[in-house]
Amino acid sequence: MVMEHIDEITEVFYPRMFDHNSEMLFYFNEANQRNHMQQKAIARAVMVWAKHLHEPDKFKGLLDVISHRHVALYVTQDLYSIIYDNFMHSMTQVLGGNFTSDMVTAWSDAFIWLCKMCIENEAALAKAYEKRQGGWAGERKFKLVGKRKIAETTIQFDFSPVDLLPWHQNAEDGGIYFDPGQYLTIRIPGTGLSPRHYTVTSLPGQNVLQCVSRLVPNGAVSSYMHEEFLIGDRCLLTVPCGLFTPYPKSDMVMISAGIGITPMYAFLNTVERKYIKGILHFDQSAERMAFRDAIEGATDLDTKIIFTGDERFAEQKDIETETNVLAIRAGIDADYYVCGPLPFMDVVKKTLQSHGIKNVFCHHFGTGTEPMCPFRR
Repeated sequence: MVMEHIDEITEVFYPRMFDHNSEMLFYFNEANQRNHMQQKAIARAVMVWAKHLHEPDKFKGLLDVISHRHVALYVTQDLYSIIYDNFMHSMTQVLGGNFTSDMVTAWSDAFIWLCKMCIENEAALAKAYEKRQGGWAGERKFKLVGKRKIAETTIQFDFSPVDLLPWHQNAEDGGIYFDPGQYLTIRIPGTGLSPRHYTVTSLPGQNVLQCVSRLVPNGAVSSYMHEEFLIGDRCLLTVPCGLFTPYPKSDMVMISAGIGITPMYAFLNTVERKYIKGILHFDQSAERMAFRDAIEGATDLDTKIIFTGDERFAEQKDIETETNVLAIRAGIDADYYVCGPLPFMDVVKKTLQSHGIKNVFCHHFGTGTEPMCPFRR
């Protein structure tokens, strides 16, 4: 019964939680609330969890994605009691008398078990990343040391830690380590803006962290970063997180659109060339494409860039055609990494799967795509 009404429950859950616990607004993207992506994300997560309640190994992929997101946002253990209370109240409100006492007990026990599993997983991940060379716990003070335009409406930002530790003195000493494709999470105190995730585009082991932001129409955070965030300004970063990372010594293919090029750029700079079997990118124009010189300069690789020349991304048939061609050349055994708008990724994923390709990994700069593709082998 709960699953039949899960969309209604999540639509009640968020307004109720924000009304009773306004401090939770800090952790959520307002745009994802307005377009209902956040509601859809938690609905899908609950459905996956409920389906595999007695098969926790099958839920581990989604649990790991959630854990990375929560460590990045510095979600603390006490927040789970807020989520639990509001979700249970939301189920009662939507289901009414149909939510019997036995059902309440069963769902309460299951939800407590889920919270406990999340807390333990996140604590282990946070500890591991704190111990990683150059790692730290929670939020850490950084300052903006570099800012430059790299494409139309796209700016690159360089951050250096304020509290320089021995391993930050220079790149040769080790610097900050992370996996290529992971994202940093930035919060700018005093602005009232929620944290945002951006793919790290600097190399592992350097003494700065770098990311790229494309200006989003009416986007509060990107507008502030582009227009008001100045060299020397302070911000808070959490340790790089994320699972959209390449497998060692495995053939890979990169398919992206728009600002989805950023993790592909990170892969291009770190993965041995012999393992990269193809790069396909869609963008509106040469002027708008970030890292165009680097991608066009990879003449030793099977690379294709398509400029659509208008405000839309490519037509579905064009995406399908180009993906088909690349899939035939690269083969079904490679790992396919896909990043871009949700409709774009959906077309690419279905096209690749029509070839019998199993290892398709998708990444979207927002909430709601976690159950979309397989997580890890």
